[in-house]
Amino acid sequence: MSDIAFLAQPRVRDGISIVPLWSVDSVWAIGKDCPFKGSLVTPDVLVDVPIYTTAPPSGLFTNMMAWFGARAVKPGRVVTCDTIAIIARLASARGGAALVPQAMVSAFGDELGLRIPDADPPLPPLNICAMWWDDAGGIECAYMANLARQLGAALSGGRLGAPIAAET
Repeated sequence: MSDIAFLAQPRVRDGISIVPLWSVDSVWAIGKDCPFKGSLVTPDVLVDVPIYTTAPPSGLFTNMMAWFGARAVKPGRVVTCDTIAIIARLASARGGAALVPQAMVSAFGDELGLRIPDADPPLPPLNICAMWWDDAGGIECAYMANLARQLGAALSGGRLGAPIAAET
């Protein structure tokens, strides 16, 4: 019996196989009471706005810090929450900004009153991967990873980001 995990932005380690499945686009979701105005958000604009994200070393946290770092600034206040479904709600209720998967914001519709501005620099996608221990049934795990890729594509109706080509 083999164990397989599905993670966003997994860390590469010896003895673990990682197979990219697809990418997920992220957006800044700005709460209705956030003082931000406009249609373009930059690290300088959000530096003093409360930022809601998942805890490190998550892919969202890493992408958020890299986004700010691209302009050599650090966010002044970062609030972490391990439940990704709550992050957009926190931004909405507390007047901040959340870096979340675009599909999640689309699922909320107008319920939360979030604004989705363009981002400069552009936000990198989250890479969703399958991973397993090298000595734990590679053939079975590779089969499950491929099945997950097909299932994700079928269930999303193409709303998931493009499949990532596996390394050869």
